[in-house]
Amino acid sequence: MNNALTKIATAQAATGGRYPRAGRYLLEVAVIRMKEGFKGDSAIAELKVRESETLPGSESPSRVGETVDYVENLSDQKKGGGGRFKSFLMTLVGADEHEFANPAVLKNYAESGVMRS
Repeated sequence: MNNALTKIATAQAATGGRYPRAGRYLLEVAVIRMKEGFKGDSAIAELKVRESETLPGSESPSRVGETVDYVENLSDQKKGGGGRFKSFLMTLVGADEHEFANPAVLKNYAESGVMRS
């Protein structure tokens, strides 16, 4: 049997994840934070569901009032998580890429309360 399948089959199901289920949403950004871990640095946006709608042929979406997470691993350059999260932040605050090309500018956003560690 495939080693990866064995690892999945013998693992305990995770219950702590707060990922959104399939659906169409209006989301409010509650908190954006950075986290250092043994697998690298992560950026996490905690999003509050304001409106949700079921997609045709799928299960029910995350409920209104529920908090869901958008997480990117910033340390894995091959997966481009840093670039995806940068695009998310640029869209969130209406900034251009050149405005977010400097870590000091991002630090100003973090200190202003838009993002927090």
